[in-house]
Amino acid sequence: MPRSPFQLRMSIPPQWEHIERLQQAVGTCLSLGLSDDEFCDALMLVSGELLENAIKYGDWAHARDQQELDLHIFTTGEASTVVEVANPIDLSSEHLERAKQMVQHINSARSPIEAYQARMVEIGGSGEEGGLGLHRIAYQGNCWITTYVEGSTLRMKAFFK
Repeated sequence: MPRSPFQLRMSIPPQWEHIERLQQAVGTCLSLGLSDDEFCDALMLVSGELLENAIKYGDWAHARDQQELDLHIFTTGEASTVVEVANPIDLSSEHLERAKQMVQHINSARSPIEAYQARMVEIGGSGEEGGLGLHRIAYQGNCWITTYVEGSTLRMKAFFK
């Protein structure tokens, strides 16, 4: 079913205590324009998880131009919905390369659940800790994730069809 066009854009300080309140605000705003509660829940989950990642991995100590997290949720002309979170990033950070690898792994699978299951098997067989976050977000939100860098800003986007 096609979704009505909508757009929600917010910037907040990178503080953990804001995440839950922002998720609730996103849910309230989206529920006014969308009749699909399950879809609203997926958007709330993904936006909250991407915001948490941005706080955790953002280069807030060295950021000059960006001292807030940016959240943008919108529909596109292709009748899909996008959740985008932007944060400052250290271009030489290990996290940036790791995130790119995880996104590539997710997007090379036939579905988000297949990517999640494959990653669980990889982690279980290697004894490595962590590295499941983006896969879990894609799986639980039933979305695809992309990442790109603009200057010293990392943009993570989750696409919903």
